[in-house]
Amino acid sequence: MFDKRLTLFLLLLLKHCFISSSQQSIVLSRDKTASQTTTFVDGTTSFDARLAVDGDDSNMDFTMGSCSRTVVSPGQSAYWYVDLGFEYTIDYVLIYPATQYKETLTETDVRVVNDVSDVSFIISSNNICGTVTSATSEGYYFVDCNAIGRYVSLHKSNSLEVTLCEVKVHGDKVKQCAVIDTVVDPLWTSNDV
Repeated sequence: MFDKRLTLFLLLLLKHCFISSSQQSIVLSRDKTASQTTTFVDGTTSFDARLAVDGDDSNMDFTMGSCSRTVVSPGQSAYWYVDLGFEYTIDYVLIYPATQYKETLTETDVRVVNDVSDVSFIISSNNICGTVTSATSEGYYFVDCNAIGRYVSLHKSNSLEVTLCEVKVHGDKVKQCAVIDTVVDPLWTSNDV
């Protein structure tokens, strides 16, 4: 009897503590604060990091000013990241490249971190949740993540620039479980149930 109750209790606790895999992910990155190493400016048009999280995935033409882009800076590796504001479970990331620079994103690492106070957290070899390989038939890159964190960054080793038209980070809130403290009577046995 005790074993059945314990099993039932544990199953209920697990159901309460973990997010169901059937739960649909939401876009977490739209209109969030984004940053990049440098910003490319062409005349009066500034290709800010925020352009990659403005929700516009309809225009992938870099020349129209709807994409973010860093400036070539010799000796500095380019990266881009978005601050989601809170820690989330990151399921996957969709990356929409500029039509003119589609191939430049292959081999780009996607990382999920909780601290960006030091650049090494953004570009270090650990915390990689996936790497951009090939584009889908729809023209974007899909990176399966399965990580927990507040910041999502894109970094390509030995690359001097990053051009992104849209980055959609999909995930959900991190489900927290309450810690249950119990006092067990050393004289209590399963026969007491």
